[in-house]
Amino acid sequence: MAHKYFQNLGSKIGGDRRDQRVAIREAGFADESEAATWGRSVVGDAGASATRMENIKTLRRARPDLTLSTATYIANHIHLH
Repeated sequence: MAHKYFQNLGSKIGGDRRDQRVAIREAGFADESEAATWGRSVVGDAGASATRMENIKTLRRARPDLTLSTATYIANHIHLH
Protein backbone atom coordinates (compact mmCIF):
# COMPACT_ATOMS: atom_id res chain seq x y z
CA MET A 1 0.00 0.00 0.00
CA ALA A 2 2.87 2.40 0.71
CA HIS A 3 3.93 2.28 -2.94
CA LYS A 4 0.71 4.08 -3.91
CA TYR A 5 1.97 7.18 -2.12
CA PHE A 6 5.00 7.29 -4.40
CA GLN A 7 3.17 6.95 -7.72
CA ASN A 8 3.32 10.18 -9.72
CA LEU A 9 5.87 11.53 -7.22
CA GLY A 10 7.44 13.86 -9.80
CA SER A 11 4.05 15.35 -10.65
CA LYS A 12 3.18 15.68 -6.98
CA ILE A 13 6.38 17.57 -6.17
CA GLY A 14 6.86 19.58 -9.34
CA GLY A 15 3.22 20.17 -10.17
CA ASP A 16 1.03 18.18 -12.48
CA ARG A 17 0.96 19.83 -15.87
CA ARG A 18 -0.39 16.82 -17.76
CA ASP A 19 -3.62 16.91 -19.73
CA GLN A 20 -6.01 15.73 -17.01
CA ARG A 21 -8.03 13.68 -19.50
CA VAL A 22 -4.87 11.65 -20.05
CA ALA A 23 -4.10 11.58 -16.32
CA ILE A 24 -7.45 10.04 -15.40
CA ARG A 25 -6.94 7.35 -18.03
CA GLU A 26 -3.49 6.65 -16.58
CA ALA A 27 -5.20 6.34 -13.18
CA GLY A 28 -7.36 3.55 -14.61
CA PHE A 29 -10.58 5.35 -15.53
CA ALA A 30 -12.06 4.93 -19.01
CA ASP A 31 -13.19 8.55 -19.25
CA GLU A 32 -14.35 11.60 -17.31
CA SER A 33 -17.79 10.13 -16.76
CA GLU A 34 -16.39 6.99 -15.13
CA ALA A 35 -14.09 9.09 -12.94
CA ALA A 36 -17.03 11.28 -11.90
CA THR A 37 -19.14 8.21 -11.08
CA TRP A 38 -16.31 6.84 -8.94
CA GLY A 39 -15.88 10.26 -7.29
CA ARG A 40 -19.56 10.46 -6.39
CA SER A 41 -19.41 6.96 -4.90
CA VAL A 42 -16.44 8.00 -2.74
CA VAL A 43 -17.76 11.32 -1.47
CA GLY A 44 -21.31 9.95 -1.16
CA ASP A 45 -24.26 12.06 -0.07
CA ALA A 46 -21.98 14.29 1.98
CA GLY A 47 -20.35 15.47 -1.26
CA ALA A 48 -23.19 17.84 -2.03
CA SER A 49 -22.89 19.65 1.29
CA ALA A 50 -19.10 19.36 1.62
CA THR A 51 -16.78 22.04 0.32
CA ARG A 52 -14.85 21.42 -2.86
CA MET A 53 -11.63 21.12 -0.83
CA GLU A 54 -13.20 18.51 1.46
CA ASN A 55 -14.27 16.50 -1.58
CA ILE A 56 -10.77 16.69 -3.06
CA LYS A 57 -9.27 15.58 0.26
CA THR A 58 -11.70 12.64 0.41
CA LEU A 59 -10.82 11.61 -3.16
CA ARG A 60 -7.09 11.73 -2.45
CA ARG A 61 -7.55 9.78 0.76
CA ALA A 62 -9.32 7.06 -1.24
CA ARG A 63 -6.70 7.12 -4.02
CA PRO A 64 -3.31 8.36 -2.76
CA ASP A 65 -1.88 7.92 -6.25
CA LEU A 66 -3.97 10.83 -7.58
CA THR A 67 -2.22 14.16 -7.88
CA LEU A 68 -3.92 17.28 -6.57
CA SER A 69 -4.67 18.35 -10.15
CA THR A 70 -6.26 15.03 -11.06
CA ALA A 71 -8.34 14.89 -7.87
CA THR A 72 -9.47 18.48 -8.50
CA TYR A 73 -10.41 17.60 -12.08
CA ILE A 74 -12.50 14.66 -10.85
CA ALA A 75 -14.10 16.76 -8.10
CA ASN A 76 -15.12 19.35 -10.68
CA HIS A 77 -16.68 16.64 -12.86
CA ILE A 78 -18.65 15.20 -9.94
CA HIS A 79 -20.96 18.20 -10.17
CA LEU A 80 -21.08 18.26 -13.98
CA HIS A 81 -22.27 14.69 -14.58
